[in-house]
Amino acid sequence: MIPAGSAGRTPDGEGPEISVILPAYNEAPVIARSVTRVDSFLRDTGRSYEILLGDDGSSDATIPNALATGCAALRVIAREHSGKGGILTASLADARGDYVGFIDADLEIDIAYLTEFLGLLDGGADAVIARKTDPLEAGRRRPLRRRVLTFLYNAAARTLFGTPYRDHQAGMKFFRRSLLQRILPSIRSHGWIWDTEVLVASRRAGATVAEVPIVTLEVPGRIPKVSWLSTSLAMSRELLILRSQVGRAPGAGSTPVDAQGETAVAAGIRSR
Repeated sequence: MIPAGSAGRTPDGEGPEISVILPAYNEAPVIARSVTRVDSFLRDTGRSYEILLGDDGSSDATIPNALATGCAALRVIAREHSGKGGILTASLADARGDYVGFIDADLEIDIAYLTEFLGLLDGGADAVIARKTDPLEAGRRRPLRRRVLTFLYNAAARTLFGTPYRDHQAGMKFFRRSLLQRILPSIRSHGWIWDTEVLVASRRAGATVAEVPIVTLEVPGRIPKVSWLSTSLAMSRELLILRSQVGRAPGAGSTPVDAQGETAVAAGIRSR
C-alpha cells in the first residue's frame, strides 16, 4: 500500500486506493482552498490516494494556485478547453486508483460525503453518485428556480433513457476503476450531458449504482458562470441528441440504491 498522501505508483506497480479529480475551469479564487481541504480529508482516511486537478484550459491562475499549496499527492491533467465532460473523461482515464471519482472544484458538495461513498463502494457498489434532489427541509435552501430545473431535467432523463436515478447531474460521482475501463471508451459527450451519458452507460453495463442524498454548501463569493436559462436550453437539446445516439438503457441492470436507511437492495450490496 502507498502511504496516505502519496501520489503515483509504488515500485511493484500498485496504484493508490482512491483518485479524486477536481475538474476546473478558471477556478483560481477557490482552487487552493479546495485542494488543501481534499488533501486533509483524504489524509485522515488512512488510505492511499492521489488528487488530480483536471484543468479544462483555464486562462487564469488555477494551475499555479493549486501547485502553490505544495500538496504532494497532486497531479495536473491539463487540456485545451473543450468542456467539463472532456476533461473528466481524460482525467478519469488517467487516474490510477481502485476507486476513481470527481467532485466539483468549488466544493459546493462537501468532500466529507466521501466517507459514505467509500463505505458503499467497499460494500460492493460499482458506482456512487450524489443526489441533490433530497426532499428534506435543508435541501430547500437551493433557489426554487434551480430546484425546478433540476426536477424537470431528471424527469426528462428518466423518461428518455429509462434510467431510475433521481439526480443525473450532481457534481460528485465515484466509480470502481474496473467499471470506468468498460464504459469510458464509449463516452462521446464533452459538455453538460456527460454525467447523464455516463450513467446510461453504467446501466447498460449492469452496474449497481448507489445514490447518496446531499445538501449543498454556500461557497463564499461564488458567482454563477452560466445563465440557467441558456444552460437549460442547451441541456435539453443535448438530451435529445444523446437519446438519438444511444437510445434507452435496458430495463434490467443497474439498480439505484438509496443510501438513506436500510433497504433490501442495500443489504444485498453489503453482503456481496
